[in-house]
Amino acid sequence: MFRLRRPINLCLCGIGGFGVSITRALEKIAGANLVYGYHPDATKATSWDATKGTSQLEEALEDRRVDAILIATPTPSHLDLLKRCLPYRKAIYVEKPLVNNLDEVDELLALYRNLDSPPPVFVGFKQRYIPVMRTIKTMLESGQLGEIVNVNMVFSHGGVYTLPETSWRLHEEFHKEGPLNIRGIHLFDTVHYLFGAVKQVFA
Repeated sequence: MFRLRRPINLCLCGIGGFGVSITRALEKIAGANLVYGYHPDATKATSWDATKGTSQLEEALEDRRVDAILIATPTPSHLDLLKRCLPYRKAIYVEKPLVNNLDEVDELLALYRNLDSPPPVFVGFKQRYIPVMRTIKTMLESGQLGEIVNVNMVFSHGGVYTLPETSWRLHEEFHKEGPLNIRGIHLFDTVHYLFGAVKQVFA
């Protein structure tokens, strides 16, 4: 079990889907205390946990016990949740992608830059932490791989065929960018991690 240097109290926004995976991961971290689980539907919130479940996000954020916020909701809700959470100046972890498009990024940055003491915000890009990626990074930096002239990256699996019809990922109004948004963005981050910032994009 991983142990934190000091206990941290957390508010989790999103108690279904990937939120379940995050909850299980937190159980393996000594000192990570989940004190709230937020869902806008009060019935779903309390059925998740009668004590910790809440549909009143601002009340949870006002609780001085809360040190940090985890956002693991569908991507279309990220902007609204971030705008609500940022003013409380608590550390935020949000699942990738941060938001849906550049207009939303600009809106979010404007709010962030106007805060007196903006909190740290982390985006859940996990692929760069996979051991093989760390090994490749070390090999690149040592020159062991020589000059890189071409890189081809593929992210492929049949997960879309197992999604229920109610999944937001299957509906264009919520997921216009398709796989590029929730899968391709991992590859974008990996390219940045291994090779540095992209200078030009062609599509």
